Amino acid sequence: MALLSEVLTEANGPDVVIGRVGLAQLAVVVPDIDPAVLQQLARRVRLAIGQLDADVDVVVVARGGPDARSGSPLWAARVELDRERRRPLQERVHQLEAALGLSPGAEAEIATLSRQLDAALDAAHRDGLTGLRNRVGSELLLASMSMPCALAFVDLDDLRGFNSSAGLYEAGDEAIRRVARAIAGADPSAAAGRWGGDEFVVAAPGLSARDLGERLADVLDRVMDEPPIAGRTVSFSAGVVEVRDRPGLDGAQVRAQALLQHIKQNGLKPAVRWEA
Repeated sequence: MALLSEVLTEANGPDVVIGRVGLAQLAVVVPDIDPAVLQQLARRVRLAIGQLDADVDVVVVARGGPDARSGSPLWAARVELDRERRRPLQERVHQLEAALGLSPGAEAEIATLSRQLDAALDAAHRDGLTGLRNRVGSELLLASMSMPCALAFVDLDDLRGFNSSAGLYEAGDEAIRRVARAIAGADPSAAAGRWGGDEFVVAAPGLSARDLGERLADVLDRVMDEPPIAGRTVSFSAGVVEVRDRPGLDGAQVRAQALLQHIKQNGLKPAVRWEA
């Protein structure tokens, strides 16, 4: 953080405003920055990050609204430390905040820009149809999931039939949304995402494959009891496995998808199958 604050300040001189916007987040607001200077700033930040290795989690450079005082556009860059390293750095962050100081009104301005950047990042990781995490958001979720956990791949049954029965994909979209809502509530600890098309992923830290499998089986029963869509009963199938540690994540995904394929290829759907 100290290195990055020095780089950001040096890149644009005394007009730069730096402040803390979170436990271990450092933000900079620069009024009316020239695009060439912005590129120079970005290069210097990247060089600084190279010296910090895994310390840096997120760096965003974006154009904000006009400065309330000058009317000039503002550029903001936010640097955030890896979550696992925030707690031991808390005291150092407070020292930096006190040492840097804040211009009048800058703290609120930075906080607003930070919220806008957070919203943009969240939107980039959300699926527009279901509101769940999209593929990128799901992959980030799995990469940061506490271990051990239960992992499930879920597939909506007969999406093609829903689409062909209605002709314009409305029925298929509604079936996807129904399954998404259902699996998202499978367990309080579970997190769900849309992996792509009619496929979803569910991860639940601390649960066994059997625990999550039984919860998804209950969800399946409730979904099948709901009114049909375009004359068809909505159902899904799922393969559930256990992930003991992060190195085993890739293999667990393969095993869960293999269970799902076994259900589909052997005419067993709708069904939920699990293995340790």
